[in-house]
Amino acid sequence: MKQSPFDRLRKRTLRAGETLFKEGDQGDYAYILEEGEIEIQTVIQGEPVRLTTLYAGSLFGELALIDGRTRSAGAIAKTDVILTIITPEQVEYRLESADPVVRMLLLSVTRYFRAEASRNRPTAEPVSYTHLTLP
Repeated sequence: MKQSPFDRLRKRTLRAGETLFKEGDQGDYAYILEEGEIEIQTVIQGEPVRLTTLYAGSLFGELALIDGRTRSAGAIAKTDVILTIITPEQVEYRLESADPVVRMLLLSVTRYFRAEASRNRPTAEPVSYTHLTLP
């Protein structure tokens, strides 16, 4: 029987103040925040600016896995956190098994979101960030 990429979900822990990733980094994983708080921030005119704070149940970092672009914002642990790692293989596995129309919709929404976020950012550099909260 073929093993699913979801059979062994990996965890990662961070201490308060540790950086998970920086804006502009290559997007290697998405994350589900199991415990703690993560601050999402961008840099405007050389200064960090908080975009949002995420709490347990939040999925984040997914845009870079879906569209292959770099991180649109940074993520820093506000408290000690436990994360579940979502790998590119896990995303690809799900996308391959999805209906082609669903895949097209997902990519279209991702492109639209990045374009809108870039248009609304107060600097010349494009940025985007979104997260979904799981039930």
